[in-house]
Amino acid sequence: MPRSALEQRVDSRAPGLKAVDVRPRISPTLWILWHRRIGDYKQMLALAQALEWPWVAKRIQFRSPELTFLAPWLLDRAASDRLAPPWPEIILCAEALCVRVARQLRQLSGNRTKIVVIGRPPGAVTGYDLILTTAQYRLPPAPNVVELDLPLVLKTSCDRPVAPSTLKIAPPVIALLIGASSTPDWIDDAVAETMCRELSAYAEQRSATVVIVPSPRTALAVEETFVRCLRPPHQALAYREAPDNPYWDMIRLADEIVVTSDSVSMVADALSAGKTVHVYELPQRRTVTFRLCEWLHGQAMRRNSAFSRSAAWLFGSGLIEATADRHRLFSKLAAQGRLSWFGTPPPVAGVREDRPDMAVAVARVRELYR
Repeated sequence: MPRSALEQRVDSRAPGLKAVDVRPRISPTLWILWHRRIGDYKQMLALAQALEWPWVAKRIQFRSPELTFLAPWLLDRAASDRLAPPWPEIILCAEALCVRVARQLRQLSGNRTKIVVIGRPPGAVTGYDLILTTAQYRLPPAPNVVELDLPLVLKTSCDRPVAPSTLKIAPPVIALLIGASSTPDWIDDAVAETMCRELSAYAEQRSATVVIVPSPRTALAVEETFVRCLRPPHQALAYREAPDNPYWDMIRLADEIVVTSDSVSMVADALSAGKTVHVYELPQRRTVTFRLCEWLHGQAMRRNSAFSRSAAWLFGSGLIEATADRHRLFSKLAAQGRLSWFGTPPPVAGVREDRPDMAVAVARVRELYR
């Protein structure tokens, strides 16, 4: 069998060096292995900082087609950060391609390296030392699976002072954080117009100002619809790259925050700031592919026939991936009193206490190194 790009890299970058590195270390080290999803990277960064162990981020690139089961062979060595001994004690990874590479790194380390997956792995939950997940991924219970209430958030993000330029907005402020269409949730010009009307009416009841805050994923046409439809004193901000992005300033400034139902990470950010949070339920477009995948997932959960066991194999092998059920997570948080669906009564004051998600995650990772 041909050697993967990763095995070739070990040979080319460190001639004569054995793949297994058994030199003792004073403290555990971590690698953050990531490809392109910024939200996943920020979660891993938050966990690495909370652990207070030496860590380094390794960004890796792949050649097309980006097929998960071929990840080690599609690794683009020239475009990726160096992957070579000494191997870390722990690898944090999230994206399916990165998880596959992490598994081979573990083999090259002589199975010394532990793998911690954020979110969900490609396929079955077996074969990983720890999986830190949330409800939308619908992972089955297992000793190595820990279901957190929310994605992990960098605490420093909500602690910085508000930039003076944002203080010109008349309080109270209702911030609407908008994402983009993400199966099955859908947002287009018509949906944006409806949101403008409903948010404006809601703000009028509270004598509040609505501020629209787009994300990098938000379509330009949707941004333009909000600009066209909103009337002063309400306003729609344009998306800007850091350090001029007003995202965290508006989260800190807002009295209430409404988040579109396509984004779990923005909900986590808003809750981390201790604000009253509502989730705006976007309309859904359930395509034939989506419905078929959901039906197969339901069959796979039964495991009571040869067909259902075959369906379970498709998901367990990673050939098919179930769509994340974000509504499942938001409903769980609403039942806890931490947020509400837009248009329903807001959470009861005093119920939105912090959950120790980060403390739980840190404790479970530290257990791997005992």
